[in-house]
Amino acid sequence: MNGNSGTKYWTETGLRLGRYSAQNFDQSLASWTLINKFDGYGGYPNGNGGTWRTYSGSFNTGNESYVSIGFKAGLGSGATYPGGNWANLSICATGTTSPTPTPTPLPTATPTKTPTPTLTATPIVTLAPTPTPIIPSPTPTPTKTPTPTPLPTATPLTSCVIKENFGSLPTWTSSWDAPWGGTAAWGANDYLRATRTTAGSSSKVKTYPMTANTNYNVSVQMLGASGSNYWTEAAYKLGSASARDFDENSGSWTNINKFDGSGSYPNGNGGTWTTYSKAVNSGSNTVISIGFKAGLSSGNAYPGGNWANLTICPPGISGAPSRPVVQINNPKTTVQGASTNNIQTGGFIDALRQSLSDLIKNFLPS
Repeated sequence: MNGNSGTKYWTETGLRLGRYSAQNFDQSLASWTLINKFDGYGGYPNGNGGTWRTYSGSFNTGNESYVSIGFKAGLGSGATYPGGNWANLSICATGTTSPTPTPTPLPTATPTKTPTPTLTATPIVTLAPTPTPIIPSPTPTPTKTPTPTPLPTATPLTSCVIKENFGSLPTWTSSWDAPWGGTAAWGANDYLRATRTTAGSSSKVKTYPMTANTNYNVSVQMLGASGSNYWTEAAYKLGSASARDFDENSGSWTNINKFDGSGSYPNGNGGTWTTYSKAVNSGSNTVISIGFKAGLSSGNAYPGGNWANLTICPPGISGAPSRPVVQINNPKTTVQGASTNNIQTGGFIDALRQSLSDLIKNFLPS
């Protein structure tokens, strides 16, 4: 996208899995994932200095075979629209880079080097000092020596750099509740939990340290029940980013896992603790932002958000302990921002009582 600055305008592009109309993109923006947005209200970048830049977003197709891409140009009264400019839309599978066709012009540049020596060499042949073509032989050696330099950047790690077990609520770097809805209640007691009784979108972000130019696996365990018109997410973004950025600019974040009730992502996982992971190279970054989000559309019940055992580890090293395959029904937890009178503990106690009863029966004579 290429954008100039202005006032009272907005220029957007976004995606949503499935086949949706332009009216849906305009009126149901919360259901879309922004790839990039410029505006003149201060909520997003006010253009990018009129420079063509690439903006990307990642998604999982789930059971969808279509994806809708939207482009939007808007202006408030009494202002001048600075123009919307988009180019080179591409949709590629993870691990296959669409821009890789662009390096193909590089081989075309090498033939231009070979004809030039042959043209100058033909008159030299008549002069007998044709051995001068030996000069090209030193040229390949400098091209080989720089290539080993990336090897020292791979610093092997032998243990995980982060193990967050959510024994209590973390000290969040940033928190955000979208102004169009209410707030969520967050608690932690061996796992992180979010509940909400009103529509809205709430995010928490914590920034963790990491080593530059290093490969990591970012993993988190999630347990999700099914519902409708909700979203429960865990994602990361290299560098320091805010919870508001996670909510309003989610296209620039990488999903570790997401549940929703609109068909774009899995609708829960049957209430089973499951580990979800993403591989990431830190590049030049020395911090990574991890975000958790709990959202709900109006007129629905939120099925609850459950996260556990966040780890950031080198490849091949697992830092998360195994969790029992149980469905947790409104367990007791310490809640931030809501009355604990609203939290039910019956499901957890009943499940514990039943497990003890079954264990005793197995050891008593029949």
